[in-house]
Amino acid sequence: MEQLIVQSLVQAPGIAQYHWYTSGQFWNWAFWIAFIVGVIGAGIFFFMKPTDTP
Repeated sequence: MEQLIVQSLVQAPGIAQYHWYTSGQFWNWAFWIAFIVGVIGAGIFFFMKPTDTP
């Protein structure tokens, strides 16, 4: 039983580090995709705004 506890304590930081790395990669890609979509959307809405000519 003690061996199981020791193994889980030794292996837990490796699993957590891997989880944080993949989570960080996900949020990194999510940020850049959202940024690009926002810039494209801003450009589209800028050119589609109504004009005030009668």
